Amino acid sequence: MIEPFANREFSCLSLTGERFAFTVRIGRPTPVSNEPDSDWRCPVTVPFDAPVRDIYGVDSWQAVCLALSLVHSQLVDFIQRGGKLYYPGTTDEFTLNDFFPNSTGNA
Repeated sequence: MIEPFANREFSCLSLTGERFAFTVRIGRPTPVSNEPDSDWRCPVTVPFDAPVRDIYGVDSWQAVCLALSLVHSQLVDFIQRGGKLYYPGTTDEFTLNDFFPNSTGNA
């Protein structure tokens, strides 16, 4: 389990009609070692994948950006396979452009 500094909840509908909830969590980036030029890692829960994955970057900024990029690509893939995302507790469809401007996943 990670201590998130950012999270987003989704209600999901799969292509097969299965409804389920999912929460994306991005953890605080930390250096891999105590060396001055150490790479950084950022823990993330990736939709429809392993519970927690560390994403690595040359610094904290890149680690966070790469973690967000991974989440985005997983969400795009889910939508392109016919899945739908909704704001929790509503029938309002979540569009990737709401949080990832210029996304090609859906408008």
